[in-house]
Amino acid sequence: MTEMLYQKYRPHEWAYLVGHDKVKRALQRMSERGSLGGRAFWISGPSGTGKTSMAYLIAGDVCDEDNFIEIDAGGITPKGINDLERDLKMRCLGTKSGRAVLVNESHGLRQDTIRELLVVLERIPGHVTWIFTTTDVGGGRLFKEDAHPLLSRCIKFELTVDDYASQMIMRAMAIAEAEGLDGASKEEFVELAVKCKFNFRDVLTRIEAGEMIREPGVVVASAKGTKEIPMIDWSVEAVV
Repeated sequence: MTEMLYQKYRPHEWAYLVGHDKVKRALQRMSERGSLGGRAFWISGPSGTGKTSMAYLIAGDVCDEDNFIEIDAGGITPKGINDLERDLKMRCLGTKSGRAVLVNESHGLRQDTIRELLVVLERIPGHVTWIFTTTDVGGGRLFKEDAHPLLSRCIKFELTVDDYASQMIMRAMAIAEAEGLDGASKEEFVELAVKCKFNFRDVLTRIEAGEMIREPGVVVASAKGTKEIPMIDWSVEAVV
C-alpha cells in the first residue's frame, strides 16, 4: 500500500522533527543520558503539531519496533492496565531491550483506569516508557484540578503552533516540490497553513490532493491581509 505523504515524511530522527526546538533539546539530552526509560511523558498540543511523531521518536530511542505498543485511551480498562503492566516487566531481546507504550487521545481515559494508572506509574521499571498524547491542552476535559496526581507522575510537554509554524510551512513547500505537487507561491502556502489551523497532517493531505499545483505562467492572487510568517531554510533532503 502506498504511504500517504504525512506517513512518508514522518521524521525518524530527532534532527528532522519540525519545530518545538526547546522540547526537542530536552528530550535529546535525556536520550543521550539514557534516561528516557522508567519515565512517563504527557505530550499535549493542537492536532497535527507533531505529538505522535515525538512519541514515536521517544519510543524509537528505548525499544525496537516489535516492543512498541500503541493503544487508544478510550479502550483501556483497569484490567487491561494490570495485564499490560505484568507483560511489561519482562525485558526483550534485540538491539534495544526497552519497552514503550503510547496512549493516544489520553483525554479519553476512564476515571477507573486513571486510578489504576496512578499505581502503575509509581513503579515504572527502568526499561519501560509510557507516553500519553492529547489535544486537551491543560487537561481541562479530563481533570478537574490542574495538579492532578496523574499529571504529577509525568514529564509534561506542551506543543504550540508558535514553536513550529514557520518550519512547518517550509517543510510543506519542500515536500510539495519533491513530490511534483508544487507551483504555488510562498504566500499561498502560508494561507493553506492558516486555513488548516497549522495542522501539518491536513496540510500534507491537501497538497497530496493537488491543491498547490500551479501550471507555469498561471498566477493565483493571494488573499489580502494574510500575515507574513518568518521562514527558515529547510531542504527536503532532511526529511526523506
